[in-house]
Amino acid sequence: MAMIISRLRALAVGTLTFLWMTIAPVSATTLLNTITEPFIGHGTNGYMFGAFGPDSIGVAFNSLASNKITEIEAFMSTSTTAAVGMNFILMTDAGGLPGVNLFSKGFSLGVNSPVLLTSLDWTVTPGTAYWLIALPSPATTGVWEFSQSLAGTIAVGAGVGFGTIPALLPEVRIEGELTAAVPEPSTWAMMLLGFAGIGYGVYRRKKLAAVTA
Repeated sequence: MAMIISRLRALAVGTLTFLWMTIAPVSATTLLNTITEPFIGHGTNGYMFGAFGPDSIGVAFNSLASNKITEIEAFMSTSTTAAVGMNFILMTDAGGLPGVNLFSKGFSLGVNSPVLLTSLDWTVTPGTAYWLIALPSPATTGVWEFSQSLAGTIAVGAGVGFGTIPALLPEVRIEGELTAAVPEPSTWAMMLLGFAGIGYGVYRRKKLAAVTA
């Protein structure tokens, strides 16, 4: 009987460990951070895009060990005094250019406040290249501040196509995390049946032991 109890305890500890590993997320990981100066707001140290300039502008990054994008902060503003509609679009990488749209998030772009999008749930493949594209509403313009010290390659949209140019990188921070898959309902059911079977087995052993005593 003592051996059975010991095995049950070991099984319970193993099950709790399994549940914690499959549900608890790993700490957030910064996938890209090009923010090197304080936010200025509408000014001259940024890329104008939309009605004045390219249709859209974007920056590449790698998902590293993350399988989900959770937060985006960007130093963007409007070219006017009125707020405009803006969209962030997550796109695949197709040979060094933005490829297929995966996710999008619309928001209102103001003059004196940086953009902060939280609680995103964009699924990505770990270790994969992606593009984050900013696209304003039709006939409006956005200004994406750029780093004074970090240079690289940016994407510029023109109509239905994209090109890339060497330039100072737009100021943005992208956060991701690695979250293990939650067990399917069938998996939970099998685990519960397993515990029920073990409990019933213990009950039967105790009953048989009482009869033979």
